[in-house]
Amino acid sequence: MKKNILVIVLFLNALLSIAQEAESLKVLDTRNIESLPSYYKKNVRFDFKTNQILKLFDAPNNNYSGILTIAPWIDDSGAPNSQLAFNGNGLFHRIGYVGNNGSGNIIEAKNLWNSWNKIIMGDSKGIIQGKLDVNGTIRATEVKIEATGWADFVFDKEYKLPSLTEIENHIETYNRLPDVPSERDVKENGVDIGSMQILLLQKIEQLTLYIIELNKTVETQQNLIEELQKRPATLNYKK
Repeated sequence: MKKNILVIVLFLNALLSIAQEAESLKVLDTRNIESLPSYYKKNVRFDFKTNQILKLFDAPNNNYSGILTIAPWIDDSGAPNSQLAFNGNGLFHRIGYVGNNGSGNIIEAKNLWNSWNKIIMGDSKGIIQGKLDVNGTIRATEVKIEATGWADFVFDKEYKLPSLTEIENHIETYNRLPDVPSERDVKENGVDIGSMQILLLQKIEQLTLYIIELNKTVETQQNLIEELQKRPATLNYKK
């Protein structure tokens, strides 16, 4: 994810540099031309292409894409060539190696584009629902979510802990714990991580209270057993 953001920043910096020298940028209609990485050398250009020629098959609702290409150098000694594809399904990125590292030696990945990576994706109608929608895995060393509340209300003296009988009846009726979304809801609407973390903590705190009550019952029973064991083992029988 961090790498993708860096790529976008580099593209934007390149655009700003170009915009200072021109009032507008021309988009070239090369829709049916497969332009390999070696075609681009030390330049930035815009193209209009078909997704078929781009091998961009993750944009099923769109036939065309606007392509932004940046070639930082004449070979791969500087950096690989990069492309961004813009269409109604979102934003995609890929890199391509010219096939020469500057010393005349052919590198392993020669004059081929890598597969497209999804950066920002919309829904089936191309609409981005959130401020940032990512269709794929997000990797991070730390994720911080600003929560609007927490579950410590379970430990308030006024809190009424549901009985285990109530929970059992709820499970038998709905096949899930109280307040937990159903499998259908999760599949249709996803999961709000912040709310779900609070809900899971609530269940853990409730479970802790149940265990404390159970432990008190076990201690009471154990004390009763020990008391009975101390009594004389004499019984009076009526004849």
